[in-house]
Amino acid sequence: MYDRAMFNGYIILSFLALFCVGLIDNSRGPIYPELLSLFNVTTSNGSLIFSISALSSFVTTVVSKFWLYRFRVLSLTYFALVLMGVSTLMMGLVIKYAPYFSNFLIFSAFFGISIGILSITLNVIINKNSNKDTNRRLFSALHSMYGLSSFLSPFIFSFIFTYSLDWKFYFISLGLLPLMIAFYFFMKLKKLPLSSEQKVGNVSIPLGLVIKLGIVISFYVASEVLVSSRMVLFLTKKWNFSNDDASGFLSIFFLLLLGGRVLFAMKDFNIKSKNLLLTSLMTSILCCILGIFIFPIFLPVSAIFMSYFFPCFMSFLSSEYHYFSENLVAKVMNFVGGAIFIMHYTFGQIAKLLNLDAAFCLVFLMLGTSLYILQFRLHRT
Repeated sequence: MYDRAMFNGYIILSFLALFCVGLIDNSRGPIYPELLSLFNVTTSNGSLIFSISALSSFVTTVVSKFWLYRFRVLSLTYFALVLMGVSTLMMGLVIKYAPYFSNFLIFSAFFGISIGILSITLNVIINKNSNKDTNRRLFSALHSMYGLSSFLSPFIFSFIFTYSLDWKFYFISLGLLPLMIAFYFFMKLKKLPLSSEQKVGNVSIPLGLVIKLGIVISFYVASEVLVSSRMVLFLTKKWNFSNDDASGFLSIFFLLLLGGRVLFAMKDFNIKSKNLLLTSLMTSILCCILGIFIFPIFLPVSAIFMSYFFPCFMSFLSSEYHYFSENLVAKVMNFVGGAIFIMHYTFGQIAKLLNLDAAFCLVFLMLGTSLYILQFRLHRT
């Protein structure tokens, strides 16, 4: 077990790193219509803005066996933060001074690589520095950081659009944040002794189990990303919302996402993680049906029930598969990038061939599949 100073340092680093991921990743949603106009591309081609970074993130996690077990988790986290900062800075410069779509996609790919690395290392850091009594609360607190930054992102852009400020310059400045965090914690934590436990051990896990768990978490994450990244577009196109009003709904979504995760970070509910996961999936499906077809307010409301799925899933892995949970976290996260890439690409194609309503129905397919596997297939051989 790490001493208290080292424990706090690693935890705070992981919190701030995920805050950066959420702030930058979700900045593309509110400005998505602006990017389509700036680069003069269709909705179908514009989906590459999301799918390219998702693809590179997926490839990065798939080949994690070549880097995860060779380098310290802390070093990998620093590298990913620096790569995120540089790629975001370059994307901002492309938007501001040289608006070429291909150049933007290149730096989006590098941004995706950084997300792929952090998607594994940050969860491993929390898993290493927690026990069965604190696991669910620490994971909830970690992903509250994503919820907080995700909430702030559309709110900031709503403010920028309202007062006609330069959103391009703001996007450039986002690249400085991960660079500053990496530098600060590199100087702070290098004085502490490094433990061999900071490397992840490679152990054998049944492939069927990895696939089932990977599908459950990756389809959930892809569903959450679908709702958050396309909500502004959906509300403006189908329900004739203004960009400002649609961004406000997205802010509500992330506020409720944050609120749910903060609640689970502060209070330890005496409910089995699996029961919480099943409840989350069923209520999320219901809210999305109502939000897409009847009352759009239910789209942001779905965040209440989505909020606790990811931290509860990580706690579920730790409690049910304790002896190899650390390695299992790394392996199941390999699926997330692939699911997000497929979702972005499929969404664009369905929206092009049919309509946005049909494309949004992907969320039912993905959440329903996760629900089916978790309830009926997980413990079958």
